[in-house]
Amino acid sequence: MIRRGLRIWPLYFFTFLCVLIFALTFGHGAQAKQYGWSDLIFITNFHNRGLVVGSWSLCTEEQFYIVTPLALFFLARHLRQVRNCRPWLWGLFFSVPLLRAAIWIHVTGHIFQHSPELFAPLYYSSLTHCDGLIIGLIIANLWVTREKPASRFATPGVLIALAVTLMFVLHQLQKEIFDFTALALFFGSLVWLGLQCRPAIFNSRIFYWVSRLSFGMYLNHEYMCPWMVNRLLPMLPYAVRFPVLTNLAGVILIAMFSASIALATFCCVEYPFLQIRKAVLRRHTAHHASREADLPKSQVRELA
Repeated sequence: MIRRGLRIWPLYFFTFLCVLIFALTFGHGAQAKQYGWSDLIFITNFHNRGLVVGSWSLCTEEQFYIVTPLALFFLARHLRQVRNCRPWLWGLFFSVPLLRAAIWIHVTGHIFQHSPELFAPLYYSSLTHCDGLIIGLIIANLWVTREKPASRFATPGVLIALAVTLMFVLHQLQKEIFDFTALALFFGSLVWLGLQCRPAIFNSRIFYWVSRLSFGMYLNHEYMCPWMVNRLLPMLPYAVRFPVLTNLAGVILIAMFSASIALATFCCVEYPFLQIRKAVLRRHTAHHASREADLPKSQVRELA
């Protein structure tokens, strides 16, 4: 919670404060009063959409960071070993699309009936849109136990090929129910490829800055998109005659503006709290190291 909180909360609450001041300044006080409180307690994925655009996904993450450690804590005494969690995680992973299918059939009466109105609540709720989080836990479980999947077909390349094929098949079968699962398997296979192959790009300076700025870009890009699309892009030469090039220029300009703002907020808001986090975690590690030094070797091995 300390590691993730000091990474996410400073910029998130700074963004919330900026949006709140803007709303109050330009006469949207009633909207701020009606929707803003859900941003503060991270429930916009269940109750209204809040003031911060995209806060629903951050709420899903925060709920995950609270529920998962508690679940692991209470299950630890029964499961004994980390690898014993894996069957439960796979069962949980495949139960999520079954839950979506059950809700879909209950509401529409038919699994292949499409309904944009029903898709929205399934999309925002962490109960029905947590496939990626669960596949992340499965990958972490495999990695922390230093185990590879037993099957010879579980190499990263084969997994990606299977995930792409499955993603296409599931999308054609019923996209509202199965797309989240298919995407989780696809991106999970990419993560597994990265862990196994360690491509040079992960150690590059470009990747470092993308990872540093991505959170800020996620929070700010939605606010500049309407202005760019409605005001700036129509002013570009030949905007009407070449719409594809205009859209491409819009993506590039939005990315550049978003990255510039994210760089400023990273330096002014995120970086100071990351330094605080580093100091806190260093003290935490030193404290546990000193405690382990006082324990008998048999107890240290048991803890490990």
